[in-house]
Amino acid sequence: MKKPIGAYSTIPYIVKQTDTAVYCVEELCYVLKENAFMLDRDICDSELIEWIDKKCRLPELARELSVLHRQEGSPSAMAGIILDYVSFGSRQERLEIQRLLRENTGEETGVKRKNKGDYLLKRGKYMQAMGEYRRVLNEVDEENHGLRSEVLMHLGTAYARLFRFTEAADMFYEAVAVNPTNAHAATQYLAALRMGQGEDAYLTFLAENPGWQSYGRDLDEDYAQLLSEVRTSSTYQEMQEMKQQRDRGSSTSYYKQLEDKLDEWKDRYRSMVEE
Repeated sequence: MKKPIGAYSTIPYIVKQTDTAVYCVEELCYVLKENAFMLDRDICDSELIEWIDKKCRLPELARELSVLHRQEGSPSAMAGIILDYVSFGSRQERLEIQRLLRENTGEETGVKRKNKGDYLLKRGKYMQAMGEYRRVLNEVDEENHGLRSEVLMHLGTAYARLFRFTEAADMFYEAVAVNPTNAHAATQYLAALRMGQGEDAYLTFLAENPGWQSYGRDLDEDYAQLLSEVRTSSTYQEMQEMKQQRDRGSSTSYYKQLEDKLDEWKDRYRSMVEE
């Protein structure tokens, strides 16, 4: 078990930007990790430095932070000093926290939340990403068409990754309604419509909306490229080998591998929908 760094304070420090109470530097590191997108320059103030010095009994760390504070150092530099002092997580994790702080410092709250949603989306945490995107839509001015359209499009992507194509199509269509120049959202709407309602609904929509036909051509090109990529993917090759085993009569091996693959996909899906 890792030895605690410094003292466990009886009086908490309140991280104002998240309204979170922390009682030791390890807890402060966890807040830095979980809220790297939302923190800003005022995270490192004289109150925090005094708390680390007097309550956590870490004068050496406090002195380092005090020097940085006088020099008006960045939040990412402050986080780096604290994280390295505590040896929080791996070196790679510490650098990632610093990177996120650095890239989001000075951004408005809506942009920070969108960036956090994008980060979660890329890592397959679709339900968590959707929660961040909904917060942006609730908080951002209705007149901010560009940001709202981007958020709606990414919300649609999260729905599509969960195979909820009808809801995805609704989000993509709304993204275009908010910002008609969002061509990528238009193409994604057609893809979700095609996947959710079938080829007939897709072709009918294009026939009734000739202004969308250029997006349909873009989708057909993307679809052909995607199909080519799928057929060269390791998963596709693995499934083809399993099918050949079945055709050769090795049904026991085939069903065992199929069961293992289904269990793997179920675990992956549970991770995707984890809130």
